[in-house]
Amino acid sequence: MIYSDLPAVPSAAEIVSILEECVRKFQRIKEHLIATITPETACFENVVLPWSRVADEVNTYSGMVWLLMYAAPDAETHEAIRKGSKIFNDALAGWTASRELFLLFEAAAKKDEALDEESRHLVQDRLQDFVNAGHGSLSSEQLETYMKNKLTLNDLKLAYMENLQQNQGGVWARLSDLDGIPSEEVRKWRVEGADSEHKGEIFIPFANGGRSTTLTYAEKEDLRKTMLLAEESKVPANVTLFRETVLLRNTQAHLLGYENHAQFRIQNRAIQSVDYLNRFLAGLGETLMPLGQQEIRQLQELRIRDRKARKIYVNGDEDSFPPWDTLYYKAKALKDSGVDDAAVAEYFPLQHTVTAMLHLFEQFLDLKFTQIPPEELSRDKLWHETVTLFANRKFKGYVKADGTRQAPATVLMTAFPLVEDGSCVQLKHSQVVTLFHVHDVASHEQLEKLDFAKLWYDLRGELESQDFSEFYNGSHDHVTFSHLMNGYDVGYYSYLW
Repeated sequence: MIYSDLPAVPSAAEIVSILEECVRKFQRIKEHLIATITPETACFENVVLPWSRVADEVNTYSGMVWLLMYAAPDAETHEAIRKGSKIFNDALAGWTASRELFLLFEAAAKKDEALDEESRHLVQDRLQDFVNAGHGSLSSEQLETYMKNKLTLNDLKLAYMENLQQNQGGVWARLSDLDGIPSEEVRKWRVEGADSEHKGEIFIPFANGGRSTTLTYAEKEDLRKTMLLAEESKVPANVTLFRETVLLRNTQAHLLGYENHAQFRIQNRAIQSVDYLNRFLAGLGETLMPLGQQEIRQLQELRIRDRKARKIYVNGDEDSFPPWDTLYYKAKALKDSGVDDAAVAEYFPLQHTVTAMLHLFEQFLDLKFTQIPPEELSRDKLWHETVTLFANRKFKGYVKADGTRQAPATVLMTAFPLVEDGSCVQLKHSQVVTLFHVHDVASHEQLEKLDFAKLWYDLRGELESQDFSEFYNGSHDHVTFSHLMNGYDVGYYSYLW
């Protein structure tokens, strides 16, 4: 079976044209709405719903492009995404700046229509996009300045991401500097040949676990210090970009009448007061800081004993606790307590751990994950050979009248180091915790797609030995959300990478 309903992974050559077509779709609906609808006739049905349907259709094609922004393994794809993203973001700024479009959405929002709760939220969300761009509060000149700054912020973000993606940095070390680092980790790193200025030295990359391995196991403090400082300053150009972004966001917030960027961003959150949030964080600090300080004191005692035992202690060591010593002495404390991280990892081979974790989610959350064999997938369905695909087929009905659909998908991206000698990848305890945390977010998303009415009646039927199918068949709540889901049913896919 070939899973043809899976979203295809576009090639680098296709990305720009895909995003250009997305722009054209939005441009067509914008021109249609402005030409055929007036503020007097604007309503949910003829303004908000058509725009949202186009947005859903566009997301079908652009979703994989935005995924590849973070997941693409090659530079050519990243370059295509940067070019396409600028085209799309520039167009998005133009639509948001349109006063004619704003007036239509504003008029539709003011109509006292009998809408369901989700539809009302949709109307307000769409209108808020325009309000956040200054419509209704800024003059035309101020609005032009705001949108110009918005485009600059988009460019700063793309440049920042490009610098991170292109960075292949690391540190050089001699074999004699690697005392304490497990040999299986050292074997992953390349040794330079005779023609290199680093002849005989080993290159430890920041990525693929190089940083964490060095900071956790390297006995030589100089190597740990070199690694941490080098990794923390690996993209110096981003310092300027970050500063410009922070200052420009503050300028944007002031233009809209907010005291700062935080006040602007918090308006659509559950907690809508910056003062309350600051008090909440301060309260957390009062509770957690003493615990953190106690942990540092314990690590410091271990550090001083260790330095004295190794005869590297110097006066003043008690006065500070360097950040490059944190992971090293945490690992040492665990080892002194009888915890062997490597031995624990033997119980968590990657493939078995993933399968067992998904089985737990199946039991607890009434989900079902079925791994799709690679041979049943066409080559354009995966972006890398290490991606594993699972399907969930808990059917609850289609939401499009014509029977067509686009299968929803959830992607879980992890950064566990690979092994190159064909042996089994074993997860450390912290990596197992990370795996569960990453999947927890996806599980929440997947649970939102479940039909809770059916789950409720199924549970009652099991407990009360009654057939509730007639009650359930009378209503499918999810069908009322067709303008949000637009072709999505509960059959979805989950990628693990």
